[in-house]
Parts: sequence; C-alpha cells; structure tokens
Amino acid sequence: MPDCWRSFLKQRALQQGLTHITDTVLGCECNAEGDIAALTLQTRGRYAADFYIDCSGFRALLIEQGLKIPFIEFGENLFNDAAVAIGSLRPTDAPIQAETVSQAMSAGWAWAIPLQHRIGNGYVYSRAHLSAEQAERELREHLGPQAETLPARHLNMRIGRRTRHWHRNCLAVGLSQGFIEPLEATALMLVQLTLVQFVTELSQHGNAPDAQDRCNQEVNRMFDGVRDYIVAHYKLNGRSDSDYWIDAREHAPVSDTLGALMEAWDSGQFEDALQRYSPSLAYLRPSWYVLFSGMGRFSEHAGALRTPTRHPERTQFVQQHYPDHLSALRQMTAQSP
Repeated sequence: MPDCWRSFLKQRALQQGLTHITDTVLGCECNAEGDIAALTLQTRGRYAADFYIDCSGFRALLIEQGLKIPFIEFGENLFNDAAVAIGSLRPTDAPIQAETVSQAMSAGWAWAIPLQHRIGNGYVYSRAHLSAEQAERELREHLGPQAETLPARHLNMRIGRRTRHWHRNCLAVGLSQGFIEPLEATALMLVQLTLVQFVTELSQHGNAPDAQDRCNQEVNRMFDGVRDYIVAHYKLNGRSDSDYWIDAREHAPVSDTLGALMEAWDSGQFEDALQRYSPSLAYLRPSWYVLFSGMGRFSEHAGALRTPTRHPERTQFVQQHYPDHLSALRQMTAQSP
C-alpha cells in the first residue's frame, strides 16, 4: 500500500476515535470456547481485544495458526503460484498507455502496468513448469536490453481460500483469507466484498453463528466464481508451444459449473446454462460470452462471425476531443489540493 494511502487511513481511523499501535504480532492465544483471547506482541506482550481482523498476509497468524481454519488449495486447476517483478523507468515525456497489458509466456503470463513515473512489469508463472531463475531470465528477455541491470523481486503465492473467513471473533481479510492469481486483478474486489458482507451481517445480527455462516457462504461463492472464470482462460487456450499451456487445457480439472458451461456453449445452450448457474457465477453473462468467443471456441451452433465495422471518423473524433493519458494525469495532479 502506498504511504499516502496508509497515512490517509491512519488519520481517518484516529479521527474516528481509534488508537493506533505499532508493534509486531508474534501469535495469539485462544480460550476454552475457541475464541481468540489475546495477541502476543513483540514489544507490548499480551494484548487483549473483543474482535480481531487478520491482515497478516499469507502467514495467516490468527485465522490459520490460531483458529486452525483450513485452506482449500486451487492448485490443481490454477497452476500459477509464483511471480517475478521488474520495475522499469518511464521517460518523463513518453506517452502513457491507458491500459495494462497481459501477454502469454512459456509458463504463465507477463504484465505491464504503466504508471506516471515507471512501468510495473512482471511474470506470473507455474513453479511446476519453470524455475525462478528461468522465469527471471525469460522476463528479462521479454523486456529487452533495458532490463538487463534492473533488480528483480520474486514472490511465491498461495492460491485458494479459507473454508471460513469469519470465525467466532476473527475476520480474515486479504491474503490471510485467500488469493486467486491476478489475471483478473480481483484481490481488492474480494476484500471489499468480504467487508461489505461482514458489516451488513454484523450490524443486523451481531456476532451470531448464522450471520457468520451467511457471510462465509457469500464470500466462498464469490471466490469460487472468480476461480472458475480465470480457469476458463486457461482451459480454453489453443496454444501448443509449451507443456504448460497443453497441461492447462488438457489436464487441469474444472468444477461442475464450469464444465456445464463449456458443454452448453458447444451445444448451443449457453444462455440457458448461464441463467441456470447464475447464483454460482461471479461475472456477468456478457463477460462469459466475451471470454468464450475471444478465445476462439466456436462450433456449428455459434453461427457465422461478423467482421467488426470500423468507423475512422469516430476514431478521429476521439483523438480531437480527448487528451492523451499523460496530459490528463498532469491536469488532475495540478488540480488536486
């Protein structure tokens, strides 16, 4: 999290009457009923509270190490479990693209995220198909000579989710509750959904077991729905240039829901299937149409493809009346207090 965001949230919390303590959480202790009784802090020692939010990342100090809530791995159908990142400088007056770019690599995909003063580059890959050294070398070759001397940062990812996110007097948020590889960049959305569901149930029903169950069911539904949509990207791929892409297509199992959607698409019953499985889907129906058609999965039931109609005059209109991305950002920065 950028320092400016962290500072804003801290000041906002202090204004609401919260006390801010800086310390390192070493662990927690639980009482006989199964609630968290207190934290063990490096400096302050034992620190007790009524409710705890676990934001300890993949370590999951409270929800896993303390409360022993199981973690469901998604690795059997989402192979990517690591990433290597290399940030590069962007020339001051160079154009800034208005979109991020994801590009297929030998064992995963590379991202390029244009920012005001730099470009975030990285490679999400499967450690079962590629070593960290091979991934870094492939990313540097992908970026070209500019990346030869730039430092690289390696990350390991735990892909999956908790069986329960809210358990007794603890709520797991962020990486401690689960993570799905960032192809659709859903991490913040899942955090927001978790907090909305938690606040809604807590405000109406308190810390009751049935409120926890409803919250957990909804969050799990969303996690599983996001998983299915991302798995579909790999299952529908048509690449045969590496074992990774062949394995993702031919050997990765799919959920009953995704399997039914794939069968319905091929048989021409896709709309009926989307309607039937809508409670299990995290993405709206147009997104599923775009995914299947964009991956080129068509059969005799799909009908003839139409070539998109181009309108040069509309493109010219956009170019005349909208500033480029760099100019827009500079204008916004100048106007900010």
